[in-house]
Amino acid sequence: MSKCIPYLNSKKDIKLYRKHFSDSEILFSKIDRVDDLFPKERQKLWLDAGFEGLCRLKKSDLGNQTSTKTPYHKFVSSLPFFDDIVKSGFSSLKKDQIGILLEAFFEKISSYNPSYVSLPQLPYDGDIQRRKINREIAELANGILKLNNYTFKIILPLVIENQSLFTGKVDRNKIISYIGQIQKKLEFGLWGIWIVDEKLQDQIGSSKFKTVRFPRLIDLHQEIRKEFNFNFFAGGPYWALNILLWCRGLIDMPLVGMGANYQYNYPTISGHGNPPKNKVAINCLKRTIPINKGVEDWLSNEIKKLPEYAKEEEEFKQLHKRFNAYLDDPDLCREQIVKFCSEWYSNLEDNSKEGRPLALFQDFSAAFVCGKNKENLPIEGRARRPEIIAEQLMTLCL
Repeated sequence: MSKCIPYLNSKKDIKLYRKHFSDSEILFSKIDRVDDLFPKERQKLWLDAGFEGLCRLKKSDLGNQTSTKTPYHKFVSSLPFFDDIVKSGFSSLKKDQIGILLEAFFEKISSYNPSYVSLPQLPYDGDIQRRKINREIAELANGILKLNNYTFKIILPLVIENQSLFTGKVDRNKIISYIGQIQKKLEFGLWGIWIVDEKLQDQIGSSKFKTVRFPRLIDLHQEIRKEFNFNFFAGGPYWALNILLWCRGLIDMPLVGMGANYQYNYPTISGHGNPPKNKVAINCLKRTIPINKGVEDWLSNEIKKLPEYAKEEEEFKQLHKRFNAYLDDPDLCREQIVKFCSEWYSNLEDNSKEGRPLALFQDFSAAFVCGKNKENLPIEGRARRPEIIAEQLMTLCL
């Protein structure tokens, strides 16, 4: 789907994007990963400096041998005042030091000739001091951009740290006011905005997703879109909420993962722990499921109970047939998920803009009906119900 923005975090992501999302108009990459992309790709490049990772550096990271091997460590350790940030925190930097840091960021970024660049910003939270620092960063960035005549367009990354920051109308008004303040600091204005709920994993099946978190996040997108006339609105990466926002016309382009993590991961010099467990996508349920012995038994039992000519019969049988291959090969799992997503998004894109919300509603409705008749999956939490992902999203499509 050409309107999707592949969210590229690794060489494996790049390989999968080239195979299944090669028609994408824009590619998103963090600065520490861009060397794997540049200058091979023909698409427009959106480059993000990973600035938000700087406020999360810890003293313990310096003694972590794994840290020194990560691409992000290689990048940030070369920046001015790196040791000061690690030892005393980003907020300890003086304004002139932040300015020097920003100059280094923009000099590095400009060498890749990107079309779009995320404005360096710390994540949005309830801290007044954090917002003040972000306004100062915007003001300093404006001077650097003006002095150097950079041609790339600036996108504001609104990385929201906690759902409590947007669940109330007063809180969302504060976000809108904050965006306006940042916009006024930039003489050339903001080209666009990227909104992401940092901790959202929209496949875990929380009881509050359908009633609180999803509706209020949708409200936030609606209110920002109404207030600001940006050229570009982006959202995600999530599993499906980003696609819902796109189908409803609340974002222009959804950021999408490449088969492993369908949520935002802030850059870190120590990594994000263990790799994700093997999963595959099930089209008839519009969700992923883990690959393990318990799920294999679940598939076997469900296949036996399927009525004749059931729509999901062939898909279940093929998945069961290839189960051992998926169990042994995480890369095969990733590609299966990416292929599914690419085909699903393309089918939605084939509809008119006006018809996409209904098309997505029909997808989720069919998945809900299919999953409602199935036994619980052998996993913990509300996501054990096969239909829960479709159920918590379908009523929000229209």
